[in-house]
Amino acid sequence: MALPDQQDEKKSYVLLVFHEQKYLVQMGDAPAGNARRVINALKSFQKFSDKDKEHLDSIIARKIDLQKMVHTPDPSYAGKLASCETEVEELRRLITLREQGNSNAASL
Repeated sequence: MALPDQQDEKKSYVLLVFHEQKYLVQMGDAPAGNARRVINALKSFQKFSDKDKEHLDSIIARKIDLQKMVHTPDPSYAGKLASCETEVEELRRLITLREQGNSNAASL
């Protein structure tokens, strides 16, 4: 709990700190009411924490899924890669034939 440096005299408040985040809790004239406000704010911190944990868990699960996708190649890629390699070999063969044809024509 912290008191702000510049307090508004008409609307006094305290700051509650939770996970390095500050939450403003307004204070009134009755001490019992002020205590209730602080207790209610503290109870809500658990809800914030639970929501943050759920969000963090879902992000971690998504990260694991993405890592699995990266490390497990799609089986259809193997066939596509083989097809491309075959095409490259054919193009190299054609280039070699043309180069040989041009050098034979130049020697005539």
